[in-house]
Amino acid sequence: DYYEQRDFEGIRRETNNIQRNIKALFPIETTIKEARKIENLYKIIERKGGDFNLSEEEINLAKRLVY
Repeated sequence: DYYEQRDFEGIRRETNNIQRNIKALFPIETTIKEARKIENLYKIIERKGGDFNLSEEEINLAKRLVY
């Protein structure tokens, strides 16, 4: 463990690795959010019997209900 060894350079390298990994994950997070929005729209349309005429409120709700 870099902290226990008081290895500042080791901690710096590990921090840089973590930051690179986080940057790589953000596109995945965006894709997941978009997929959930589409899933929410599908559920709303399905509950309306396949009616694609959604109100602005329904569309906004589908966009906001991304968990």
